[in-house]
Amino acid sequence: MPESVVSFQSLPPEYLQAIQAAEEKYQIAISPLQELAGGWSGAVVYLVRVAETGSGKIQHLVLKLDRKHPKASSDEASRHQTVQEKSPPEFVRQHIPDLAYPPIEIENTLAIFYSIAGQSLHHFRTLSKYRRQTRLMALFSETNDYLLDAWNRDRKFEQVGHPAELLKRWLGFRLNPDQMIETFIKETCRIHPAMPGFIVQGIILPNPLHYARSPEAWGRIRPVDSLVGMQHSDLNTNNILAKFSRQGEQIEGYYLIDFALFKEDMPLLYDQRYLEMSYLVHTIEKGSFAGAIDLILRLSEHDILTADQVPIEMAGVNAAIRAGRDAFEQWVQANHPSLHDDLWGQYWLAGAAAGLSYCHKAGQPDEYRLAGLVYAAANLKQHFQLFGIPMPREASNLSLEGTGVDGFRQPAAADVPLHNLPAAPTNFVGRKESLAAVSDLLRQPEVRLVTLTGPGGTGKTRLSLEIGRTLLGDFPHGVYFIDLAKVNDPGLVAATAAHTLGIREGGGQPPLETLKETLASKEMLLILDNFEQVTAAAADLSDLLATAPGVRALVTSRIPLKLRWEHEYPVSPLDMPSARRQPLEELLKIESVALFRQQARAVLPNFEITEDNRDAVVEICRRLDGLPLAIEIAAARVKMLNPQALLKRLDHSLNVLVGGPKDLPDRQQTLRQTIDWSYQLLSQEIQDIFMRLGVFSGGFNLEAAGAICNPFEEDQVFAGIESLLDNSLLRQVRSVSDEPRFDMLQTIREYAQEKAEEDGLLDELQLTHCNYFAGTMGGEYGSAGFGPDTDLWLKRTE
Repeated sequence: MPESVVSFQSLPPEYLQAIQAAEEKYQIAISPLQELAGGWSGAVVYLVRVAETGSGKIQHLVLKLDRKHPKASSDEASRHQTVQEKSPPEFVRQHIPDLAYPPIEIENTLAIFYSIAGQSLHHFRTLSKYRRQTRLMALFSETNDYLLDAWNRDRKFEQVGHPAELLKRWLGFRLNPDQMIETFIKETCRIHPAMPGFIVQGIILPNPLHYARSPEAWGRIRPVDSLVGMQHSDLNTNNILAKFSRQGEQIEGYYLIDFALFKEDMPLLYDQRYLEMSYLVHTIEKGSFAGAIDLILRLSEHDILTADQVPIEMAGVNAAIRAGRDAFEQWVQANHPSLHDDLWGQYWLAGAAAGLSYCHKAGQPDEYRLAGLVYAAANLKQHFQLFGIPMPREASNLSLEGTGVDGFRQPAAADVPLHNLPAAPTNFVGRKESLAAVSDLLRQPEVRLVTLTGPGGTGKTRLSLEIGRTLLGDFPHGVYFIDLAKVNDPGLVAATAAHTLGIREGGGQPPLETLKETLASKEMLLILDNFEQVTAAAADLSDLLATAPGVRALVTSRIPLKLRWEHEYPVSPLDMPSARRQPLEELLKIESVALFRQQARAVLPNFEITEDNRDAVVEICRRLDGLPLAIEIAAARVKMLNPQALLKRLDHSLNVLVGGPKDLPDRQQTLRQTIDWSYQLLSQEIQDIFMRLGVFSGGFNLEAAGAICNPFEEDQVFAGIESLLDNSLLRQVRSVSDEPRFDMLQTIREYAQEKAEEDGLLDELQLTHCNYFAGTMGGEYGSAGFGPDTDLWLKRTE
């Protein structure tokens, strides 16, 4: 409604009665000037003109009309006075308005009049009324500092024995069996309150009500230090009044109102999370329920989402949420860096409490309460991930059938795939044949173990995850990704798998035995990533497969496991452009080129492969042997170097290919680290053979290898080449004769030559290489070059 025609006529009768009661009691006339807030909760906030009928004095005040909970323990006036007495004096002056008149309470309806000394109220708005994105982000960011540094200047720490204690302190009676949360979960969502987990759009989440009530469900946990202070307890988008400068985005005025639920000595961070939850509900109110649920689910996997990780319609909402989380992270680092995990753990638990609090609210649409439940579960999942708490093994499908909620459609429970597969950061490029071949292989009853082998950076992990997604419908008990990158002890593989699957250890039984018992009757796919450093655990994997006939394993490793179960599938680099010049349209379909284009556009959105730069891109892909990690790191350089300039620097590619994605393991931050990871797994003797074989630039056969590796016996060289093949540091290539021929990828060869140079052997090896071929080609070609083997020798010479 335009400001010129704002009126109270559309308000509920009880609000009109409260206004009339105030006018009669205080002998005033109240006229609305502007509606500052209003929404599903029933609370409304107005800027009003108040005229005293006797003196003629006129004031502009903020009027809040709300419903008072019949069980509220004290009135608003006494709470407001308590806040003013307990808060730092400067915070009271700058951020808590005065009560112009004692609040009116009539039939559980509340009318509160606020005044702000020395300021015009005309430009104050509630957070819910701000639309400009920069202002929303500023409010979310600054609120964190107002609450933690300004209001809770005298905050303190307490040690809490269990996370569930924090949830109970925040939620209190709301967790009781006869309260709204349990009723909603049981009757509307059709989930037993004691069910450990539920499934939303194919994602398993922990049931926050179950874990809040059952400390034993968490397993082993360590005590956490909790930040304690004053809590608003209802800091929603309508309870912040703010004013911005007319010239910019500077906050000129910031006030908290409505302290009806104020509490002291409470765990902090609840207010920040409650505000975030209220903002999501404000978004849903505008018709974005499906988008809000999608965003919440994405936030269950990521602390902070970047703009390219969310749908475009939720980008603004995400930006505001991100501003608040960024501000909290900066505050932690600046004030309590050693307590980083504890404070973020409390932050996630506060989010779980805030979501459940919204789930408790009666008289609101089911979709708002559902959003609160999913938000609570998503935050609890983040807490689990931070502290390594196992996710629930049992979960029911969350159902809202018959509630009228639009945009939320769940498949039947039997059709919901169980998995823990991380979301894909980018589109999956190429590998269609490999994806189909390995997926079909794992569908065959007799195939129990497939090992994806290949050098570091070939994309084994990414392929395994895509295979896992393809096979979600084939394994009733789920597809689970078990990351072994940080496991160096083979004896910890079974424990890591059990932990990932949420299987608790107990009774003094070894983790492998517990794993075997639990999985004996399951039909499940286990993806074991980075097995090369724990190959001694292959025997345990074999034992598990023998005991659990419905379990299949997909392993990624630079080294085959050499088990009888094993089907090895070498993962080759991506397809590369041929020497023949192809039309640009065809070129863009080639896997390595398509990946380069995709990754370049991630850092330079307007990047295109054109007739001007196509030859450079083709040569880069060929120079990097189609290695996905190398291409990904190289493509990121187009932000600074165009393809032509980048190509010139690839003569020393290991120096250029640095600065990989920060969400990859450390060993994949540079290509040199990736190769070094494999090199360090070799024995000293094999490292020496590897270093010497790097001198070959066009491949070699066994005879040539023996000549270069002359300090070693023939059988040692043979065994060394076999080991390097197993470790994916060599590859067998097409030969023009019956003799096998081997080669290295260019980046691996460059690394081997670096090692030779470090040892002072490179010049000697190059001379040995030169003398060998000069003697061989001169002597043998001279006697065999003319005759029946002429064609063979011409090819060998080439």
